Amino acid sequence: MQESEERFRQLADTLPEVIWITALNPEKLLYVSPSFQKIWGLRIDDLLADPRLWTSSIHPNDRERVGDLFTRWTHGHDVSYHDVEFRIVQPGGAIRWIHERGVLHRDDDGNPVRVSGISTDITDHKRSDEALRRSEAYQAEAQRLSLTGSFSWNLRTGEVTWSDEVYRIYGHDKSVKPTLDLARERLHPDDVSAFKRAEERAGEGENIEFAHRLLMPDGSTKYLQIVSRAIRDEAGQVFEYVGAVRDITEQKRAERALRRARVREIESQYNAMMEERTRLAREIHDTVLQGFNGVTLMLLAAAGKVKSPPETVASLQHVLDLAEKTLGDARRVVWDLRGPSPSGDFASALRAAADDAVRGTGLSLDFIIRGIPRAIDPKYEAVAFRVMQEAIANTLKHAAASGVRVSLSYRPRAVRLCVRDDGRGFTVDSDFRGYGGHWGLLGMWERASQVAGKLKVRSKPGLGTEISLRLR
Repeated sequence: MQESEERFRQLADTLPEVIWITALNPEKLLYVSPSFQKIWGLRIDDLLADPRLWTSSIHPNDRERVGDLFTRWTHGHDVSYHDVEFRIVQPGGAIRWIHERGVLHRDDDGNPVRVSGISTDITDHKRSDEALRRSEAYQAEAQRLSLTGSFSWNLRTGEVTWSDEVYRIYGHDKSVKPTLDLARERLHPDDVSAFKRAEERAGEGENIEFAHRLLMPDGSTKYLQIVSRAIRDEAGQVFEYVGAVRDITEQKRAERALRRARVREIESQYNAMMEERTRLAREIHDTVLQGFNGVTLMLLAAAGKVKSPPETVASLQHVLDLAEKTLGDARRVVWDLRGPSPSGDFASALRAAADDAVRGTGLSLDFIIRGIPRAIDPKYEAVAFRVMQEAIANTLKHAAASGVRVSLSYRPRAVRLCVRDDGRGFTVDSDFRGYGGHWGLLGMWERASQVAGKLKVRSKPGLGTEISLRLR
């Protein structure tokens, strides 16, 4: 017994845990291992002199709970095995967490006579758990605030995991096991193929990044951005994907609102510009043109009275010809300022303007209408009209072409104008800067931009030029 007790003490003295033995009836501390002094911060001699120090060191918020459990245990009211966690307060005020386990010993009559146990300092473990919980809480809050959830997909087992935010984004209860089928369940019909292509790329070991929509049960649409990275084993084989799902619905709405605001701003600027152009055209017509027309008529009357000498008659006729030409040029400028007059048949008006533009030039014209003509916004008509005029004018001035094709296509959601020639072509400048001092392309691009249209120029030396305009 003495040898056994000595071996026990040697073992207990070297353990970091506190081993203790207490007799009951009367209660007396029989043994406590040296680690007690380090963990509790109390001298063992003081504890042996006053065992109540053990109880008084328990944190006030845990003292009643632990005391009740200990009393019931030592009186044999509960199971004989004791297992409890609580806090203690060291003399300096530091708080430590203790995990205490104990065994109740009974005599031959079944009466409790002794308890023994082991107390482990689990403060570091508790701090790690708390740090982990805080980290998880911060991560969950960050995901909630950023509308970004995380997921994983194991290719070998097929197992899928979702964070709480992914469940919220997809609108599923957390009790439901996540699967790829569950992710596909609410795919927008138009984005099923995009999701399938992403799965195929994943099967080839590629990193995945794509956007798609969800059609929610209430009929609303969500926009999601998926980013996923492949995880490879030591052999370089992809065995898992980890990634993030971000709800970008509000971002998309903001972008649409910004585009609408920009379109309204462009429309307002365009309308103001057209009103000013119309005012200028009216002023020029009512003042300069009318006055110049009067001067021309007076010259014509004067020329009718002059019969000789021939040099004077020839000079007057030259002046009259120049006046008529200048008056015609001025009228065309006024017409350009006003823009095309609504005719109710834009396609026919555009064809007539194209015919006028090439008449007497030797340039052949092929005019094609595709789709069913319909009424479009007058500001779109004006832009298409001007782009066609400028494109044909550039062909005549610079392309050395033999023919030009104009096509007007009516599509379900847009109208497209295309002007293509078979001329010498040129190298396109993506910034639409002037070519040789000519600024026609830039003007066309500016007109298209003013109504949120899209202008594209395709050309290569020797292969002609194509100018296409797309209007909603």
